[in-house]
Amino acid sequence: MSTYWKAMRQRDGAALFTVMLMIMVIASLLAVAYKSSIQRVFMTEKLADRVRALSIAEAGANMAYSILQTNFNARLNDTAFPLTTYGGGTFDVTVTPVGTNVAVVDSVGLYGNSREEVILDVRNLGSTNSPASFDTNSLAYAILCGGNFDFGGCGTISGTNAALMHANGTMTIRGSANMAVNMKSCVSVSINNNTTINGSIRAPAFSYTPSKVTITGGTTTGAVALVTIPNIDLSPYYNQALANGQVYNGNQTLSSGFSPPGGIMWVNGTLGIAGNATYSGSFIATGNMSVSGNGAITNSTSYPTLISRDGNISFTGQKNLTGMIYVKTGSYSQTGGNSHTGQLIVKGNINKGGNSDILVYQRSTIIPPGSTSGQNEVVALSAWQK
Repeated sequence: MSTYWKAMRQRDGAALFTVMLMIMVIASLLAVAYKSSIQRVFMTEKLADRVRALSIAEAGANMAYSILQTNFNARLNDTAFPLTTYGGGTFDVTVTPVGTNVAVVDSVGLYGNSREEVILDVRNLGSTNSPASFDTNSLAYAILCGGNFDFGGCGTISGTNAALMHANGTMTIRGSANMAVNMKSCVSVSINNNTTINGSIRAPAFSYTPSKVTITGGTTTGAVALVTIPNIDLSPYYNQALANGQVYNGNQTLSSGFSPPGGIMWVNGTLGIAGNATYSGSFIATGNMSVSGNGAITNSTSYPTLISRDGNISFTGQKNLTGMIYVKTGSYSQTGGNSHTGQLIVKGNINKGGNSDILVYQRSTIIPPGSTSGQNEVVALSAWQK
């Protein structure tokens, strides 16, 4: 009988131990589960903060992109992108210019202890074919020639260090010239007289006598890419002239000075500007245009001063002109003793003779009628780095 009770007491002890062991195991599992739950909550909150920081960084990048779309020159102004409070955090945008048409946008978003970064490339693709836009990269050139450039007689071409002179064809300097520009030709450069080039020259081939020619910036022999002559849409200019009663059908000649109402005179035909008089405005002809006599042609607006749509422009006499000369499809010739302050953009050939200063470079700001900005570039997202 004592043996039986002893066995029973042993069984009770084993059962108690088993229960205690199970309780310990369950408690351990509950502790692990609790710790895992706390860790999961922490990780969830941390992930949520990172998502918020990323969305804030993306908001900063989007803000910078919208600013650059409106004004691509803002890439040069750090104050245009200040530290900004947004969505319970902050974003700080840095815009770094790369060349003339690319900007790198680096946006850092902060939320709590989380930091995320977005990096993207924004590229200025030039302009669309809308009436209020054109490829403004052409405004970087003092002279842009789609054909051959021939400089005869005496004279100067001057500008700043940024002034450029380009010919898609040959470039020939036959007269005594003094040029303060950087020159490029897609074919060749030939200099046949005493000339000083205060700048550099690049072309596939050269021909000149070093004892007669000074080139301060040196020469580079190599390929030169063609430059597209801008195809400016002239319809807003026509509409402006039409609205002000300044569209004339048939050939026209001006000889006693004129300032067209609305700033634009449009001639469906040829236009001659002559006489010892002063003219002010933008003068456009569908055919040839000739300028002679003394006096001046000025333009206080942001329109090109002289435009020939389908013909050529010839300059003789002593007139002084300010602004852009744009020959959309034809060629340009200049003789006499006139001078020009502004820009010369010609689809065809340029021929200069006589004792005249062909150009003093002054960059134009072209704002077509009905447009609030002459830029109107297409600014697009070209790469998403991060």
